[in-house]
Amino acid sequence: TTRSSGAFTTLDANGNVILGDAAADTVTINGTVQPGVVIEGSSSGNALRITQTGAGNALLVEDSANPDSTPFVIDANGNVVVGATSRYATGAGAGVFPLLQVQANISSSDFASVGITNWVAAANGSSVQLSKSRSGTIGTFGIVSSGDVLGRINFNGDDSAKFVAGAKIEAQVDGTP
Repeated sequence: TTRSSGAFTTLDANGNVILGDAAADTVTINGTVQPGVVIEGSSSGNALRITQTGAGNALLVEDSANPDSTPFVIDANGNVVVGATSRYATGAGAGVFPLLQVQANISSSDFASVGITNWVAAANGSSVQLSKSRSGTIGTFGIVSSGDVLGRINFNGDDSAKFVAGAKIEAQVDGTP
């Protein structure tokens, strides 16, 4: 159809469908769809690509009955937030804004946590890896130096205005690698 008839849809010669004019239109899929919305691709490229050109979140998944109560968000900078719509300072002092955050408001035994479970009939268990390179380029290696922090786990508490440091576990390079 054409814009003058109330919709703007293009089907090109290769079978690609374009909805909207890519400038200001919103695409909405409503109704009962079984088994839901399925995006499937069989090429070596991306099956789904979301490009955020504005200041909002790139992806927001939420419960329609109670929007923003327990969302999963990937913001325009690639940060992942579970349980909130934006990142919060979680570290002591000036604040640390982790790239991955799990936020919760739960007072039962199901407290805010991250679980890693390996379901395998073998000896291997779950693992958390804290790694450090001196390279300024992701995927290339640069040898660490004496005194470099390899990783840390911080424990912070709220003092009614900000988070303050309570304790930390830290590993440092001690000597020439």
